[in-house]
Amino acid sequence: MVIQTASVVVALGASIIALRIASRNRRDALRQSHLMFELEAAVRLTQNLARGGSTDDLEREHMGAEALALAGALERTRIPNYWRHKFESEDVLRTRMAAPDTPEWQRDAIEAQLAVNAILRDIADHEGRGDGRS
Repeated sequence: MVIQTASVVVALGASIIALRIASRNRRDALRQSHLMFELEAAVRLTQNLARGGSTDDLEREHMGAEALALAGALERTRIPNYWRHKFESEDVLRTRMAAPDTPEWQRDAIEAQLAVNAILRDIADHEGRGDGRS
């Protein structure tokens, strides 16, 4: 009976340890995945900005929109100068989105950026960093 009880206690202890290791591995995998996403966005943003623009108006608009989208997917701590010059606070964005003279395409773009910000906040909270974006 003592051997069986000891076996159960050892098995229970091993299960708890395995659960903690699995939880830590999931957090590490999520962080690694997030870092790979950020790396891809940063590389694409670098390529976009290193092109130096375009003489074609349509291509310049596409490049600018792509650059803002990529930068918006990165945390402001990664590119603080770019963020400071290119982005407004969420309060300003929400005010602009609610303004009757804001074109629908711009409202859609603002809504998409606010969604990106919310998702990145959720990821940061899940990773225990809590360095949200607003």
